[in-house]
Amino acid sequence: MAVSACTAKEGGAAVRPDQAVEPTSTVVSPSESAGRSTASLDPCKMLSAAELTGLGATYSRGEVPAYGEAGRTCQWVPKLSAASNVLPVVAVYVWDEQGLNDVHEIDGRGVRRGALNGREVAQAPGPDGCLIALAVSATSRVDVVVSSVDVSRQDRCSPAEKIAEIVELKLPDK
Repeated sequence: MAVSACTAKEGGAAVRPDQAVEPTSTVVSPSESAGRSTASLDPCKMLSAAELTGLGATYSRGEVPAYGEAGRTCQWVPKLSAASNVLPVVAVYVWDEQGLNDVHEIDGRGVRRGALNGREVAQAPGPDGCLIALAVSATSRVDVVVSSVDVSRQDRCSPAEKIAEIVELKLPDK
């Protein structure tokens, strides 16, 4: 089963459990956040198959899933080399009208808040993966979801953190 991020009720952040997070409180005026819109972001251009090689699988180009979504979505499915392999599925969601405050926990596992390269993030671990939400403005965000992670792993968010670092560099300035 994959971590779901199909609704505005699920979200996530790149913060290791052993890492101290300093609480932040920033008020963003409408004029400040207007320059940081997600409207022009294409989720399929946020990652390349080559950037996913660190996950231990070969990926084809990102594709828009056949099922409907509330946000714009692109996912990368690994090419299976053996039936016993547990290979993560990666998805990027762009939410034009959902900010970090709209990120909710998955299966009662909590939401951790922190920062990545100075950008506010929220992390929601799930039963077999993790969602990391990257703030673009007070009312928009980009989610990185890595699901179908080997459930024997203690830290299921580590693969999502690596991908979030790549995606964060391609977002509008903070």
